[in-house]
Amino acid sequence: MKHSSPPPSRTKRGKPAKKRANNEGSIYARKDKAGRIISYRGSITVGWKDGKQVRQSFTAPTKEGVRELMNRALVQRQDGILPAVSTLTVSSYLDTWLQHKSTEVRPSTLQSYRGVIENHLKPILGKERLDKLQPRHIDHLHKQIQAKGLSHRMLEHAHVLIHGALEYAVRLELLPRNVADAVKVPRRTTPRAEMKVWTTEQVGLFLEQARSHRLYALFYVALATGMRRGELMALHWDNTNLQQGVIRVRTNLVELKDGSHITEPKTRASKRLIPLASDAVQVLRGHRERQKAERAEMGEQWQEHDLVFPTQLGTVLDSANLTRTFHTLATAAEVPRIRLHDLRHTHASLLAFRGVAPKVIADRLGHTNVGFTMQVYTHLYDEQRREAAPNLAELIEPKKAS
Repeated sequence: MKHSSPPPSRTKRGKPAKKRANNEGSIYARKDKAGRIISYRGSITVGWKDGKQVRQSFTAPTKEGVRELMNRALVQRQDGILPAVSTLTVSSYLDTWLQHKSTEVRPSTLQSYRGVIENHLKPILGKERLDKLQPRHIDHLHKQIQAKGLSHRMLEHAHVLIHGALEYAVRLELLPRNVADAVKVPRRTTPRAEMKVWTTEQVGLFLEQARSHRLYALFYVALATGMRRGELMALHWDNTNLQQGVIRVRTNLVELKDGSHITEPKTRASKRLIPLASDAVQVLRGHRERQKAERAEMGEQWQEHDLVFPTQLGTVLDSANLTRTFHTLATAAEVPRIRLHDLRHTHASLLAFRGVAPKVIADRLGHTNVGFTMQVYTHLYDEQRREAAPNLAELIEPKKAS
């Protein structure tokens, strides 16, 4: 005997009602007193607690916007990424946020985020429930980072990360507000570390010591252009035009846990054209001839990657070995110990003391704006301003006829 299925439910107008799938949720219009639609709201079941459904609501100006938020939350639930709001800890949520950011930022940036989260955010805030976070928790985070004796820059970085993560939670309507908005980063209590650069005499001593080394050209170009270490290590001959005397910065070397990777520069400003003076061109010409001899000597062992500054086998340099070589040469030259990155600062200081405009220095260094350049090298320009302070008597003295 066949059992007939129950008749479909019908709407008030007699049409069959459309059945929603489990957890699909509903969307309805929110109206003002005049009956005008002001937004749309929807809700879905994201979990259960004490035998009751835990609902999550979403609001957006359009139905499509609400549906997108709801679908995203459902996908996260189905993938096991996002547990019920009532049980979601800061630690679990930060893992979700990192997965979201992995599609937006570079691997090196993601690795930096993960380091701050695992070393600072999770140990201090990880066990707190996300929906129970208060401004006092963010203030506690600041105090704990300061108590560790970490730099003010790390404090600022940690605040930016937790603020960005909570902002995304607000967008998903996991939180009604971003509690990090209510807490300011404490002011710096210690002065910034003084930037270490070489004088013109010290630069000369170092270059004389490094002249016979196979990486002499790398150090010379670093001082002549202000290029970053990763930009030098990833520089290709294809982007080095010695006839025109220019370097096109189009690549950068980043180091991740799984090894070194050549990628595009991080910012648009970092992709730049750097004019070379005749001396730097001459040094690079000599370096290219030396590299040809190395290639011939290595024979089949040579691995061609078109790198300007490779190892003796043609492969990417190891940053630790490069740094070690730099310090060895600096010690032999009896010049002050500075970081390899400080060659970039030395280049900027040499330009500043020669009166080169900040805009030109910013362009050569690949800074996004001149204001940042002025901030980083403010002490150099302060000294210039003092030297340029005019003698009033000289200003008001009548100019003598020639």
